[in-house]
Parts: sequence; C-alpha cells; structure tokens
Amino acid sequence: MTIVGCFGSVVYFDPEGRRCNACSLKGDCQVKVTENEAQLGELMVKLRGKDKTTSKARKRAMSMVASTDDGLNSATDAKQETRETKPVVKGSDTSGLNVKAAEFVQRWETKGIDFGATKSGVNPFTGSGNKFAAVAVDLLLAQGSCTKLEMTDHLIAHAGARGPWGSGTACSHTNIVFEAFAHLGIIEVSGGKAYLKR
Repeated sequence: MTIVGCFGSVVYFDPEGRRCNACSLKGDCQVKVTENEAQLGELMVKLRGKDKTTSKARKRAMSMVASTDDGLNSATDAKQETRETKPVVKGSDTSGLNVKAAEFVQRWETKGIDFGATKSGVNPFTGSGNKFAAVAVDLLLAQGSCTKLEMTDHLIAHAGARGPWGSGTACSHTNIVFEAFAHLGIIEVSGGKAYLKR
C-alpha cells in the first residue's frame, strides 16, 4: 500500500472534499484521522469549538494541496509554498537572502562583528554568542574550504550546547552559513563548495 504525504492529517482530511473522495486510501485515512484527533484530545475540542478558524485553516490547507501538481504533497511542502522571503533592510541589502539568513546578517551587523577578521586568521564570532557561526568559521579557518556535507557534519559534532545537533538543525544552519557568509564576503561559493576569502 502506498501512503501519501497527507495521509492521516487532521488538517488536510476533508470527507466531502474532491481530493479525499478520489483517493483510494480515504477509508484508512479517515480511521487514522480519527485516531490522531483522539490523541490530540482537549486541544482538538478547543479548536472544533472555534469552527470558523478550523474551517478556514482546513480550506487554506486544501487549496494548497489542490494547487500542487499531484495534490499528494505533505504538509511540509504546503508550508514551504507559503513561506515568505521578507527583506531586512538595516545594514546591507539582504533582500536576496532567505528570511533566517537575513535575520542573522542583520543581527551580526548590528553587533558590529568584523567580518574581515577572517582574512587575518581570526574568528570574529568567538565569544559573540553565535556558537554555530563560530564553529563554522573554525572549520573554514582550519581547512580553507568545505562542502555543505562537511559543514553539516562539523555542526552536528560541535555546535550543540547540550550535545550533538540533529541533522535537520545542522543542515538548516549550514544553509544559513553558506548564504549569510557569502553575502558578508567571508566565503565564496563555487561548485557547491565554500572557499574562505583570505
């Protein structure tokens, strides 16, 4: 049996909806939705009490599924479609960066971090409260270059304050590092690899 990304989702499931009625897994899905609702217990009761909100959220989610090619994408895909890129306009122009990279660039510029220090072999993020950025620069200073996989592995091993990071967290922060550091002139990205500018 093939399980689709929306299977058992209390947000996506609509027993009267076109997509759910056309799905061969509707019966099994409805059982799973009922189980999931039962597990959510009191929270779902509160949400159902606000019928307009629940209805609007369900319609919005279903419209996102309907707008995709096959309509079988997961809630994560729908969330990614609605993610906005908000430009942060303090300091340098970060309008081309994703939201998180732009936020970090703004934060670091506001703190007055000297990004040019890496050219003389100094890690400007040491002691700045940005451990993942300091760990990333340490790797770049030691190796001169790295791939995203190398950076992710390094962050997993060294960036967590209370133990190793999960791969999702490390991968997300690797993307922030590559994008923000390139924007700030710390690295140059070429062929999927980051090179420290010296």
